[in-house]
Amino acid sequence: MNTYIIPFSLDNDVWIETVRAKSLLEAQDRLMNRLSNDWELDVPADWEDFLAILDNNGFHVGELKDVEEF
Repeated sequence: MNTYIIPFSLDNDVWIETVRAKSLLEAQDRLMNRLSNDWELDVPADWEDFLAILDNNGFHVGELKDVEEF
């Protein structure tokens, strides 16, 4: 399992979300499911749709990266 990180910001708050997954696609799926439920967002069709939904709700999203890349 790898650890993936992604930065977010909303208004004046900035934070990093983490997720453990076997692949980048699995990490995207886990983040979409968890954050859509936590933030009561529409269920996205895919990662690009998820980013568009976040953008429409005022979120700024960085790039999802494996921590091993650092």
